[in-house]
Amino acid sequence: MKRFVLGSLMIAGLAACGQTTTTTTTPAADTQPVVLGFAAVTFTDVNTDHMTVSVKTSSVADGVAGLDSQVLSRPAGITISQSVIRGAFQDATNRYLYTTLDVSNSTSSTYKNVTLLGYNVPGYNVGDTSLASATRQDGAVVDQAQARTIAPINTRVEDPNTGDATIPNLKADFQVYSESYIQNITDFMNTRYGAASTAFPFGFVARSSTAKTTSRSIAPGSKTGQVSVAFVAPDSTPLNQGDDVRTFTWYGIITADAVTTASADSLENTLDRACSVVTNFGGSEVHGFNTQTGGALCTKNTVASARIAGDDSAPATAVITH
Repeated sequence: MKRFVLGSLMIAGLAACGQTTTTTTTPAADTQPVVLGFAAVTFTDVNTDHMTVSVKTSSVADGVAGLDSQVLSRPAGITISQSVIRGAFQDATNRYLYTTLDVSNSTSSTYKNVTLLGYNVPGYNVGDTSLASATRQDGAVVDQAQARTIAPINTRVEDPNTGDATIPNLKADFQVYSESYIQNITDFMNTRYGAASTAFPFGFVARSSTAKTTSRSIAPGSKTGQVSVAFVAPDSTPLNQGDDVRTFTWYGIITADAVTTASADSLENTLDRACSVVTNFGGSEVHGFNTQTGGALCTKNTVASARIAGDDSAPATAVITH
């Protein structure tokens, strides 16, 4: 079991804004991600044209419980805040929703590959998923089975000419990882919240707000980064059926790591787009599913599926598959 190194990051995360020295912070001991804080992103009225998004952030010291506080005593060094950029639309079978959030860094360090990694803590989440406080259009509570059907993806927007769902590269921030890559995060969750808690091998990675196509470095300052969070959910026909999901909160661990990768999500046929993205960011490795082709210009790391429910020792059957 890998040891989780936290002390220096907590000091950086709680440092005063007045410091002027800027350094690049990378994980200690190895290249696996490290925990910087927690975030909760709430999507409201996702089945309407008036969807809203709100965000809460807490520090490592305050943990998941800090997300319930109206005023945090120890704000996280990396904070995520809502923006006006959001959208939702549907095709014949699915509802696509996304938001592009602002990322601020109140420390004196520059963090690279800041990611919102999905997680589950019993008592907060719906069953074994990373969703919480989920309700349906008819007011009923979303159960575990339905929560498993809401899957993370790269942002989709509706092509105004064809009506098709397309991926804008400036909002394609979905990431998938191997279980071994996030093992120290899972260990951290187990240690802090008990063996039933888990980190998921998917998330959304932030990019610089001033160099959106070439940099994932989040410099000190307010709104120096952006991250796009997106999901796809089954949608009934006609719209606004009572059993459609209306509102949910998604929980993410704020992490950072030294390895720059890009990912294709389960709805993409090839790795070409992800390969182009990772090349622009200075990386060389693309993650995708084993049925996807392409990506000849970068190293392909393919997986059969990515767990979005269950724990690492017993993944649920409802996982991302192409």
